[in-house]
Amino acid sequence: MFFTILAIVSYFSPLGLDNSEATTQESIANSESSQQGQPEVPEPFRGRAEEYQKVRQVFGDPPGKRLVRDGRVWVDRENKRVFVDGFVTLRRGQLEMFACPVGTKEHESIVALFCRSEEVHAALLAAGATQGKPTQFNPYQPASGSTINIRVLWKSKDGTKRSATAQSWIENLETRSELEFDWVFAGSGVFRDEETGRSYYLADGGDLICVANFTSATLDLAVRSDDANAGLMFIAKTKRIPPEGTPVRLVLEVSSDPPRRSASPKVGSQPAPSDATDEATTKVDDSAPDAKPSESADAASKGVIDTTPDANPSADASESKEKQEELSTDEYERDETKASDDEKPLFGGST
Repeated sequence: MFFTILAIVSYFSPLGLDNSEATTQESIANSESSQQGQPEVPEPFRGRAEEYQKVRQVFGDPPGKRLVRDGRVWVDRENKRVFVDGFVTLRRGQLEMFACPVGTKEHESIVALFCRSEEVHAALLAAGATQGKPTQFNPYQPASGSTINIRVLWKSKDGTKRSATAQSWIENLETRSELEFDWVFAGSGVFRDEETGRSYYLADGGDLICVANFTSATLDLAVRSDDANAGLMFIAKTKRIPPEGTPVRLVLEVSSDPPRRSASPKVGSQPAPSDATDEATTKVDDSAPDAKPSESADAASKGVIDTTPDANPSADASESKEKQEELSTDEYERDETKASDDEKPLFGGST
């Protein structure tokens, strides 16, 4: 099994996945670990050292083999599963991703992961997933590939192990229900720089697990969900999501079932009434209606952040009140999120 995984990783080495460099970094980390009594944070993640150490304290090695030494990615080939560790980076607002690599599109993703997108691609291949094709436009063709079921594992402050589907953390603003669709292994693509001769895996820029269609997505929804459609819009289901910074483990399981894609709301329909209004809805309503995904990504890459104060002087007070109500009605610790006996071993042991 090791050689199978190594062969897949070697396939991606032209894209920057250098095994010799990872080995060198691990050797340095092991040396520093013995001197300091604590494992060193791999170089790619040192900007998020605190979050990385928390993840390592909560989660040990799950079943299977670790894919790369400087990332938190494992492959359980026997059970067709991939494990990726990260943390909650956003609890409210409009989404284009469910999860992205650390340091990429965290401003529009619920989870940030300690990995590269290409590593998850390699892991899914090793787990037996079939790569399809990304979403195509003009004419539109939905993303294809193996259906990938995703669960999120985390622990409460009291140490209770918890689990939920990734869909339950996402709200369809049209239907006011949790996400009704499945992800497929679209596989992104490769860009070759003719000047340098280097190749780049497109989804390494952030498009790992998407809820808005991207031609560069590794995992995408098999339904139309782009800004031009205006029929689908997703926000973080705030009350279902634990506090920002909470360590999480994603379990990506290859499924032989076809993806769910038949619950699309009617284009142009009005959002259904909701008994509970949270900051996620407030933030979406206050956002610029003409803003496009590419513009938000460009702004983030240039460090441009909109800090314009709300024109309503009572907005801050209202927001504070909503936040207090939200905190008193959080649902991420409800009984149904307790991990099952079958899921508890997936947390591993502390390392």
